[in-house]
Formats: sequence, C-alpha cells, structure tokens
Amino acid sequence: MLIREPKSNVWLPFCIHQSPARVRLFCFSYAGGSASTFRGWPTGFPADIQVCPIELPGRGTRFKEPPSQQLVPLARAVGEGIFPYLDRPFAIFGHSMGGRLGFEVCRDLEARFGIQPLVFFASGTTSPEISEPNPAHNLPDDLLIARLRELNQSRPGTFDYPELLQLMIPVLRADLSVSETYVYKAGPRLLCPMVVLGGISDLETTQEGLQGWKQYAISFKMKMFPGDHFFINTAKTLVLKTILDEIRTAQPQTGNG
Repeated sequence: MLIREPKSNVWLPFCIHQSPARVRLFCFSYAGGSASTFRGWPTGFPADIQVCPIELPGRGTRFKEPPSQQLVPLARAVGEGIFPYLDRPFAIFGHSMGGRLGFEVCRDLEARFGIQPLVFFASGTTSPEISEPNPAHNLPDDLLIARLRELNQSRPGTFDYPELLQLMIPVLRADLSVSETYVYKAGPRLLCPMVVLGGISDLETTQEGLQGWKQYAISFKMKMFPGDHFFINTAKTLVLKTILDEIRTAQPQTGNG
C-alpha cells in the first residue's frame, strides 16, 4: 500500500503538497516539453485550482536522468509518483504525446487504486487505437527537425537555435518513441468525463482522429480551437477557460465560489 506523505517529489517540481487548493490539475507536455511548458498556467486559474505540471525523466529538473522510451511503464511510474498528491479531487490534462500518457495514467490509477480524475483532457492527440502512420523517432536529425517545423508553424523562432536543438533531440526521440511505439490494450472505458481538444489548423491530428476518443470514456466532448498542433500556446486563454469550465462542471461548488 502506498502512503501519502508530504515530501519533495521529482515528478512535480512546481507543485506544493500542502496546498489549500480544492482541485489539482496534473499536466503532461508534448514531446520534447517539460514541466516548464505549464509554468504560466497558474495565473489563468483561480486559487482553488492548483496546476501541477509533470516532469518526466531527461529534461528540466531531471535532465541528468535517461528519458523513458515506453509509455505503459512510464505511466505506471507516474501514477506511483503522483499518488501522494491524490488526496483531493483532481483532473488530468495531456497534450500530444502527453495525451496518450495521461490516458494510460488514468487507466493505471483506476486499475490499481480505484481512483479516477474529475475530468480527463486529451489535447492534440489521436485516439489510442490509431498508430502513427509516419513515425518520426528514427528519422535523421535534419528530417526530424523539418517535421517539427511543419507542425509548429505558429512559432518559427523555436528553431533558430541549432545548439539548443541538438541538446533537445535525444529527448525528442525518446518522447516520440513513447508515443509512436505505444500499442493500446483493450480494457474498460474511463469512468470519468473526457474532453478532447484540437487545433483547427493542426496538420498532425485530424478531427476524425480526435473523434475516435469517444469510445474510451462514458462521457465525451470535443472542442476545437484556432491554431496548429501547438494551439495550447497560441489559444492559451481559450484553452484555460475551457479547462476551468469543465472542472467547475464536474466539481460541485460550495459557498460563494
């Protein structure tokens, strides 16, 4: 039996265990991202919702650790890592690779601990039975960077620093391997509501692929936003409002909230 205890947690470098918040929002980044992807999110939420970005091995505060390359073992490790923080209602948000990882974390928490989030947000990622038709994790560096440029048309300056890109490539490859080698194993539907988010101009994730998530939860919504695959950055205000509204709907209100 795992014991909940307030101590430093490598998975949650920016999340304080003894927070007064009523709801925690655990966030999983896209391939190559880190917990810092979500550092600006807390200002978009009221004080009773605590944003808890997940830090995976190989980046950010864990840059000395080897990155994971398989999704299911990683999801299990995350579940154990965040368990001490599941002492109150929570939601899970994952974008791109983080969406599939968040999905498996939801499944793992339900299977092992009988715990489920208020809401699961799958953002910018196709449903789990769909395999990647054009895997990128084994591409040569130049082709891998070209693929990323195509997806990230809204932020061309991201690729102006080749030295930084070279440092990121090993983590990018590992993260892409996590997503692209994932094989979904049939199981029960999620018992929590699922909200799927997509970018209207996303060249990677089609609306058909987003709709495929419908079979994986007892309740399903889909919302589209202006922007490409990284619409969570360019349409951040709209995305955060949607997340807040869905959490509020799922979380009974008390007092004057």
